[in-house]
Amino acid sequence: MPSTMVALKHGTALHWCALSPSAWLDRHPTIQNPEAIMREYQGRTIQELAACTCDRCKRRLTPEEPGEWQERLSFDHSCGFESVFGDGNMVSVDLCQHCVQEVLGRWLRIGPSADGDEPIGIA
Repeated sequence: MPSTMVALKHGTALHWCALSPSAWLDRHPTIQNPEAIMREYQGRTIQELAACTCDRCKRRLTPEEPGEWQERLSFDHSCGFESVFGDGNMVSVDLCQHCVQEVLGRWLRIGPSADGDEPIGIA
Protein backbone atom coordinates (compact mmCIF):
# COMPACT_ATOMS: atom_id res chain seq x y z
CA MET A 1 0.00 0.00 0.00
CA PRO A 2 1.48 3.40 -0.92
CA SER A 3 2.52 5.63 1.94
CA THR A 4 1.54 8.88 0.23
CA MET A 5 -1.89 10.50 0.57
CA VAL A 6 -2.68 12.97 -2.19
CA ALA A 7 -5.37 15.68 -2.25
CA LEU A 8 -6.64 16.37 -5.76
CA LYS A 9 -9.17 18.96 -6.76
CA HIS A 10 -11.64 18.06 -9.50
CA GLY A 11 -14.15 20.83 -10.08
CA THR A 12 -15.38 21.73 -6.63
CA ALA A 13 -14.70 18.26 -5.20
CA LEU A 14 -11.63 17.37 -3.22
CA HIS A 15 -10.43 13.77 -3.57
CA TRP A 16 -8.07 11.99 -1.18
CA CYS A 17 -6.25 8.97 -2.46
CA ALA A 18 -3.44 6.69 -1.43
CA LEU A 19 -1.92 6.67 -4.90
CA SER A 20 0.85 8.61 -6.49
CA PRO A 21 -0.45 11.73 -8.25
CA SER A 22 0.38 10.26 -11.68
CA ALA A 23 -1.41 6.98 -10.85
CA TRP A 24 -4.50 8.90 -9.74
CA LEU A 25 -4.47 10.97 -12.91
CA ASP A 26 -4.09 7.77 -15.00
CA ARG A 27 -7.26 6.41 -13.38
CA HIS A 28 -9.13 9.68 -13.97
CA PRO A 29 -8.35 10.64 -17.58
CA THR A 30 -10.91 13.46 -17.59
CA ILE A 31 -8.57 15.44 -15.33
CA GLN A 32 -6.49 17.52 -17.70
CA ASN A 33 -4.68 19.67 -15.13
CA PRO A 34 -1.84 17.96 -13.23
CA GLU A 35 -1.51 21.19 -11.25
CA ALA A 36 -4.78 20.16 -9.59
CA ILE A 37 -2.61 18.30 -7.11
CA MET A 38 -2.94 20.50 -4.06
CA ARG A 39 -1.13 18.67 -1.28
CA GLU A 40 0.83 15.49 -0.82
CA TYR A 41 0.96 13.72 2.53
CA GLN A 42 3.36 11.04 3.58
CA GLY A 43 2.71 8.64 6.43
CA ARG A 44 5.13 8.64 9.34
CA THR A 45 5.61 6.86 12.59
CA ILE A 46 6.16 8.87 15.75
CA GLN A 47 7.21 7.72 19.18
CA GLU A 48 5.40 8.93 22.26
CA LEU A 49 6.89 8.77 25.73
CA ALA A 50 5.04 5.99 27.58
CA ALA A 51 6.93 5.94 30.89
CA CYS A 52 10.02 7.30 32.58
CA THR A 53 11.85 6.67 35.83
CA CYS A 54 12.88 9.36 38.30
CA ASP A 55 16.68 9.50 38.22
CA ARG A 56 16.80 10.25 41.95
CA CYS A 57 14.24 8.02 43.72
CA LYS A 58 13.62 5.51 40.87
CA ARG A 59 9.82 6.04 40.97
CA ARG A 60 8.30 4.81 37.69
CA LEU A 61 6.09 7.50 36.14
CA THR A 62 3.34 6.69 33.63
CA PRO A 63 0.30 8.45 32.15
CA GLU A 64 -1.90 6.10 34.23
CA GLU A 65 -1.04 8.35 37.21
CA PRO A 66 -1.87 11.71 35.60
CA GLY A 67 -0.90 13.88 38.57
CA GLU A 68 2.57 12.38 38.86
CA TRP A 69 3.00 12.17 35.07
CA GLN A 70 2.03 15.78 34.38
CA GLU A 71 4.15 17.20 37.20
CA ARG A 72 7.39 15.39 36.38
CA LEU A 73 10.37 17.43 35.25
CA SER A 74 12.12 16.07 32.17
CA PHE A 75 15.03 18.11 30.93
CA ASP A 76 17.26 17.68 27.87
CA HIS A 77 19.87 20.33 27.19
CA SER A 78 22.45 20.45 24.44
CA CYS A 79 25.60 21.99 25.89
CA GLY A 80 27.36 24.80 24.11
CA PHE A 81 30.87 26.14 23.87
CA GLU A 82 32.86 26.08 27.15
CA SER A 83 30.08 24.27 29.06
CA VAL A 84 31.18 22.73 32.36
CA PHE A 85 29.48 19.56 31.05
CA GLY A 86 31.59 19.48 27.86
CA ASP A 87 31.16 21.12 24.47
CA GLY A 88 28.30 19.51 22.53
CA ASN A 89 27.33 17.06 25.25
CA MET A 90 23.70 16.39 26.16
CA VAL A 91 22.55 16.85 29.77
CA SER A 92 19.32 15.00 30.60
CA VAL A 93 17.37 14.35 33.78
CA ASP A 94 13.94 12.98 34.72
CA LEU A 95 12.65 13.85 38.20
CA CYS A 96 9.32 13.19 39.89
CA GLN A 97 7.60 16.21 41.43
CA HIS A 98 8.60 15.08 44.95
CA CYS A 99 12.30 15.02 44.11
CA VAL A 100 12.03 18.37 42.31
CA GLN A 101 10.56 19.83 45.51
CA GLU A 102 13.15 18.18 47.79
CA VAL A 103 16.21 18.97 45.65
CA LEU A 104 15.34 22.29 44.01
CA GLY A 105 12.55 23.61 46.23
CA ARG A 106 14.42 26.44 47.89
CA TRP A 107 15.53 27.83 44.52
CA LEU A 108 12.22 27.51 42.68
CA ARG A 109 10.21 30.66 41.99
CA ILE A 110 6.57 29.69 42.42
CA GLY A 111 3.74 32.05 41.57
CA PRO A 112 0.50 32.34 39.64
CA SER A 113 0.44 30.95 36.13
CA ALA A 114 0.40 33.25 33.14
CA ASP A 115 -3.33 32.65 32.66
CA GLY A 116 -4.08 34.06 36.12
CA ASP A 117 -4.79 30.82 37.97
CA GLU A 118 -3.64 30.92 41.59
CA PRO A 119 -1.13 28.27 42.75
CA ILE A 120 -2.58 25.53 44.94
CA GLY A 121 0.50 24.75 47.02
CA ILE A 122 4.04 25.88 47.74
CA ALA A 123 7.41 24.19 47.51
